[in-house]
This record gives sequence, structure tokens and C-alpha cells, in this order.
Amino acid sequence: MSSGLSQRLKAISSLVQKNYTSVWDICCDHGKLGLEILKRDKCEKLFLVDCVESIMANLKYLQSEQVDVICKDGAFIDNLGSNSLVCICGVGGEEMIHILEGLELRNDLRDTDFILSPHNQAYKVRSYLRSRGLNKLSEHLITDRSWTYEVLFVGHQYNEEVSEIGEELYLNSCDTSLKHLKKITKHYHNTKETIASKYSALLTKLT
Repeated sequence: MSSGLSQRLKAISSLVQKNYTSVWDICCDHGKLGLEILKRDKCEKLFLVDCVESIMANLKYLQSEQVDVICKDGAFIDNLGSNSLVCICGVGGEEMIHILEGLELRNDLRDTDFILSPHNQAYKVRSYLRSRGLNKLSEHLITDRSWTYEVLFVGHQYNEEVSEIGEELYLNSCDTSLKHLKKITKHYHNTKETIASKYSALLTKLT
């Protein structure tokens, strides 16, 4: 099941330490993250969810008592149940917020955990989490080949508020984290987003 699993997905899977009744891999693509978590016996039931019909058609062979393959916009899931983990990785920040808003509208999320890894606009996701009281269990920078990704493990049951730009990710000042910080600071300056000044201030502080 884990054949061809990227370093990023291996690292994200390793964050799952407790056992869940269900794991929902939303925008699952090939389903490799969810399948790896299932392989590690960290859930009783796995739900692979994506709204792209061709992707889900290719995953139908996985349908079983332990795996449910669903072609659907993740925002419209209304049966998460208790003791669930929702993974949303590899989509943009705005799409991630759309899904989170829908899940919040249709489910009781008080004991739901989330692993989130947006491929852009992470600060917008952070702002949303802060506004909804989704607090941090942990956060990480994961590098796979030439790309670096932010990963947030959050839920309502945790106590530490998510920071606005993820300062803790950069405090070790290693080459990889500083390179990522410089890259996103430059990007937000180029796109003239107001958050750029906060990234610039952090970069100045660390260098």
C-alpha cells in the first residue's frame, strides 16, 4: 500500500500516534496518505474522498469493509462521527478553508483532529484556525526534494493557539527553514499581501 510513498507523506503519517475510529483523507489524490495510516493500524475505518471522478474511479478497487471510496466535495461530508482524524494535504489555502467551513457547518468537531498541509497561503489557513478555536497539538516543516511544506496538527481539544505565521517553525534557524522563510517572504512581497511585513520582521530577527 505504501509503494511510492513520498518523504512528505511518510513524515505526515508518522505524526499519527493515537488510534482513531475513522480517518478521512480528503482531496486524497491517490489515497496514499490514508492507506499508509490504515496500514499502521491507526484507524478502524478509512474514508478516501475526492471530487475528481477520474481519480475516484481508479480507487474503486480499494472499496472494502475497512475502506470507503467517496467521490464528493469534502466540504459536504456530514457524518464524520466521534474520534475522527481529518487529513487535508496538498491543496491551496482557500480550498482548504472552504472544506473546513463546510465540515464545521455539518459536523460536531469537538473531538475531531485535523492534519493540514496547504501548498500555499498557509497564513490564511492559520487565521481561519485562530478564528474558530482550532488549537495546535504540533506544527512542522517537512522538506521533500526541493519543496518545503507547513504541516499543522490541530483540534478543539488542544490548548495552544495557532500562531499567525508559524514563528516556531523557524526558531532553529537551520538552512532549510530559513530558505523557506525567505522564499515565502519574497512571494508575499511580490503579491503585495499585507502579511509580508510580518514575515519580513521575523526574517530580520532571525538573520
